[in-house]
Amino acid sequence: MITQERVRELLDYHPDTGLFFWKVKACKNISVGALAGCISRRSADYWVIRADGYLYQAHRLAWLHTYGDMPKMIDHIDGDGLNNRIANLRSCTPSQNNANMKLRSDSTSGHRGVCWAAYTNRWRALIHYENKQIHIGYFPTKEEAAAAYDIRAKELFGDFSYAR
Repeated sequence: MITQERVRELLDYHPDTGLFFWKVKACKNISVGALAGCISRRSADYWVIRADGYLYQAHRLAWLHTYGDMPKMIDHIDGDGLNNRIANLRSCTPSQNNANMKLRSDSTSGHRGVCWAAYTNRWRALIHYENKQIHIGYFPTKEEAAAAYDIRAKELFGDFSYAR
């Protein structure tokens, strides 16, 4: 695993922009001062940098460069995986990271934690916390279910909640 010392040898990190620039000529196609990395092919949500033959997510290198350690999980506060400003990053648990995820594209209700419960003919709100599904309640409108979800998410996850 790459160390803080090695990251600082190879890369110049700008915490106000979240961008990295090469301090060394990493290969024949890269010059000193060039922007390091690219958008990941696997997930267009993250910026990645290849260093010493390994591919690293830029937010993990930013954390290592700044703080000297590599937590298991790092959360982008604003939900933008390309925004690697150090002020936008925070260490988190998997549960906290999931709480701050954006709405899934396949959501049928348009709200986090809200689905149609045909057997009751009402909207259901539920939330996942510490590997458990918690039933919040049934509501006549999806907006009421979403409001109840947001309240419960704030109670359980605080600042990590995606509830707006």
